[in-house]
Amino acid sequence: MSKRPTTRISLAEDGTVLELTAEGRKEPSESKTDWDRVKAMSDKEALRAAESDPDAKPLTVRQLAGACKVPALIDVRAIRLKRHLSQAAFAKRYGFALDAIQDWEQGRRPPNRYARLLLTVIDKEPEAVERALAS
Repeated sequence: MSKRPTTRISLAEDGTVLELTAEGRKEPSESKTDWDRVKAMSDKEALRAAESDPDAKPLTVRQLAGACKVPALIDVRAIRLKRHLSQAAFAKRYGFALDAIQDWEQGRRPPNRYARLLLTVIDKEPEAVERALAS
């Protein structure tokens, strides 16, 4: 019995859909979004188009209310200073790499979505994070 190759789909940094073939090559997907066409649509047309696509139904008000809101920008230094911690102590306490803290604070790169999520919780509920991470 031969094993069927699997195809995994991932996104490039620019949002282009990529396919990762069984051989490990990345190839651009055949279908790309025509953003000019999308931008030219009225709100009603966009909603109608989304509702007609079984894979892209718009979220209901109830679903949106329960969605996790992760901030796009976060002031890592302010969060760290609020806890009165050095970069090294902050990194160690919350499981970050020291160089990541330095990069974020110096603007060399932003925290990814998951780091922003954890940083938000550290900012709002630091004791809960510390309890969860205690061994």
